[in-house]
Order: sequence, then C-alpha cells, then structure tokens
Amino acid sequence: MKYIEADKLIAEIERRIARLDKELKPAAEEDFVSSWASTANNKRVALQSILSFITSLQQEQPEVDLEKELNEWMKYGPHTNYPWCTIPDAIKITAEHFYELGKTARKEK
Repeated sequence: MKYIEADKLIAEIERRIARLDKELKPAAEEDFVSSWASTANNKRVALQSILSFITSLQQEQPEVDLEKELNEWMKYGPHTNYPWCTIPDAIKITAEHFYELGKTARKEK
C-alpha cells in the first residue's frame, strides 16, 4: 500500500484553492455570474470540504511514543516472557503486540 504525505496533499489542495480564488476575483467583480464562475466556485467549495476532512483526520491520529514502546518491548518482550520462544514465534508475538497497540491507540483518540 502506498501512502501520500498529508502535508503534501494539503499543500496541493491549498494551492488549487488559491488559484481558484485568484481566477474567481475578477468574475465576482462583474455584474453577471458566468457558468464558469459558478463551476469554479463549486470546485473551490469541494476542495475546501476535502481539505477540512483531511485536517480532521490528522487531528484524530493518536500520538504513540514508538521509541518508548520499542524499548519496553526489547526489555520485556517474548524473549523474557517466553524463554522457549522460537524466532518465528517471537515475530508473531511481536506483530500481535504492536497490532493491538495500534488498535488501542485508535480507540483512545
């Protein structure tokens, strides 16, 4: 799965909104509203709505101190709790631990 950096996406949307604002200003000063201006304004409203949604998603992301969690895991992970643990078992237990950590962090938002 490929992720898009939120900051780059936000910057691009803001750039497009600014361009539409620049193009709409002369149209707003005229006595009539052209269908182009109406369409451009609808695009601006849609972009603003998307921008608001992305911003709200960013604010909902819980902060997890991954460095702290990794250090704790290295001290008390499967190698200390399960001395019989094989490497594949340790990988599975570690994956499950951090998966649950992510689910818990989302619930706490």
